[in-house]
Amino acid sequence: MPDKKPDEVHEERIGAPPADVWGFMVDPAALSAWFGADAWLDPEVGGGVLFRFADGSIRRGTVLEVD
Repeated sequence: MPDKKPDEVHEERIGAPPADVWGFMVDPAALSAWFGADAWLDPEVGGGVLFRFADGSIRRGTVLEVD
């Protein structure tokens, strides 16, 4: 059985109005600029998250909660 990477939970609290932040979350170009990586996320519970960094590393995830 291949080694499984440990689960990681990332929670971000941002001191800005939700309407301002939401635009970054749903626009892949804005999200990519914010994180400094090719980024995509489906902003709904169960949605996918993908970050591809300049060094070639990839991070994938699943949206657990949207408030």
